[in-house]
Amino acid sequence: MFKRDELLEKIIEDQRALVKYILRKEKITIDSDIFSSKHPPYLLLKRLEKKGKRFSEEEICRAILMDTLYSPIATIVQEIRGRFYEDLIEKWLKNIGVKYRRGMKNKKHPDFLLETSIKIDGENVNWIESKFFYADEDIHKYFKKKQYESYKKYGKGLIVYWLGFNVKDDEFIIKDYKLFYKEFPHIKIYDIGYIDKGIDEFIDILKKYNIKALIDVRRYPRSKIEHYNKDRLEKILKRHNISYYWIENLGGFRGRYERYMLTMNFINGILELLNIIKREKNVVIMCREKNYKYCHRKYILSVLENYFKIIHL
Repeated sequence: MFKRDELLEKIIEDQRALVKYILRKEKITIDSDIFSSKHPPYLLLKRLEKKGKRFSEEEICRAILMDTLYSPIATIVQEIRGRFYEDLIEKWLKNIGVKYRRGMKNKKHPDFLLETSIKIDGENVNWIESKFFYADEDIHKYFKKKQYESYKKYGKGLIVYWLGFNVKDDEFIIKDYKLFYKEFPHIKIYDIGYIDKGIDEFIDILKKYNIKALIDVRRYPRSKIEHYNKDRLEKILKRHNISYYWIENLGGFRGRYERYMLTMNFINGILELLNIIKREKNVVIMCREKNYKYCHRKYILSVLENYFKIIHL
């Protein structure tokens, strides 16, 4: 088994909680305490709401931030992850010269149906399915019944459990990330402060890391340094083919920012940010302070680091 970092450990821990809930269908009572429960709290909250229990905005927001598998935030992240890791497989197939058809959404088709089979472990593989999670016997059986059995009509298939697996199944070829990479390929989100950087140095850094979009999280996107005023910065970035976005809902100067995080304005700001990440590649989050630890963006990054690898520029 490969060595996991803290991000992967968190993903696996949360996944096990959700799998336990799905597979064992444990009962939820109206008196359940969602914040002490081992269940994903947003999932539990929604079930309790259907039973007539009501929650405050703060409680709802806390549940959303705690639940890294089933919340509105996690739902968008799953889309980002799904596309990112499927794109890595697509790149691999192109590199080895194999033609394929991408699977259709809401249809019982694998992610990749190969026009010509490829040999893996001495067997011909005709389709590939990508899954971003760790698979044990229970979760493998769940998806085997739900999806994989219907794919067998295409022949032998490859299932990629990116986070690893503890599964034995002679009907499929099962691999993790090591089939493609020596090191685990994280989705990276970049972070930068501009106060100590001239505009030329700033742009050079963005180009070095192939940044395609900059997300400004200042509440008031103005600066005594002319180049970093919103309109001016947007024009400069455009000349270098870098998209500019401003998310007011994630801005600072809100008193206790920890309290602000438990509002729907903050949650909506995070959702807006994630939708940008879904559309763009190589995104950097920008504010004034050089060190994120002394800036409100540390709170934004505390949410994102549950899902992505954060790189500080």
